[in-house]
Amino acid sequence: MNKRNFEEFMAKNGTEDIFSKVTDFQNYLNNYEDDFEQGLGIQILSPAGPHAKIKNRKGIEKDTLMLGSNSYLNLTTHPNAIAASEKALKKFGYGMGAVSLYAGITDLHRELETLIAQFHHTEDAILFPSGYGTNIGIISALCQKGDIIINDSANHASIFDGCVLSGADIKIYPHNNMKRLEHILSRLSNEQKGRLIITDGVFSMHGDIAKLDEIVQLAQKYHARIMVDDAHGIGIVGPTGRGTAEVYGVEKEIDIKVGMLSKAPGGLGGFCAGKKELINYLRIYARTYFFSTAMPAPLTAGVNAGEKVQRMSGRFKSVAPVKKGR
Repeated sequence: MNKRNFEEFMAKNGTEDIFSKVTDFQNYLNNYEDDFEQGLGIQILSPAGPHAKIKNRKGIEKDTLMLGSNSYLNLTTHPNAIAASEKALKKFGYGMGAVSLYAGITDLHRELETLIAQFHHTEDAILFPSGYGTNIGIISALCQKGDIIINDSANHASIFDGCVLSGADIKIYPHNNMKRLEHILSRLSNEQKGRLIITDGVFSMHGDIAKLDEIVQLAQKYHARIMVDDAHGIGIVGPTGRGTAEVYGVEKEIDIKVGMLSKAPGGLGGFCAGKKELINYLRIYARTYFFSTAMPAPLTAGVNAGEKVQRMSGRFKSVAPVKKGR
């Protein structure tokens, strides 16, 4: 059987039953084993530390170096985090049982939002129970039909999905190509004033960082807002770990600061930090916040605890220097 791309199993153009693609894909899996499959379906049998015990798709167990975890700073298994999570588990239970705006928020959630806002030098912050839902909720709440969103081609899938859900016009410039970004901005109609440039900070699939100094200059020149998703940069890059904007010294110029608690903090969920009026708006209009059960208290407590509090409050040096994306 010939090797096929994932996209081939999706587009049927409405000419077949919607489950035809499901059967087609399963037949392919049954008859063709590709290299990519070796990294899928692994079960982890121990904490995701520097080393881990796993079971592969063939049921073979082995010890291995853990290079697949997003817990870059190994905070997931920090004793302080575990102890705080256990305490919160006994007090609040393992789930919140309600959305954030109704009865799903504890003092732990408010403490974490305050820490994030202080860390990013913003007025307020909002927690989302899902990292993917963070971008979808923010973008679809702020943008709508008639607005225009300009994306780096290497942005995360959640950003593109949020753009589609918003109904806004979507423009894409080649990865880190500032000439193409300016070309798009320069051709916008004067009447189209709802403009948002979105970029990853550290690009998850490329490993380089956005040229935020140039993006800020272009945004100011063409009157656009800026949203930066620094999921992979927070806690890792910048003199105090505040991410790509700190590398370039443009933190005050970023309108919407997004990060994930599932990467360096080692937990789950995401956040947006910014002006208080922005956060108040998102609490009502971001559907992935309004209609999602709040992040569990034990998880929230773990992010707050020990080393995590120290790192999220900016009292540390980033673990590695990063070259600007030139």
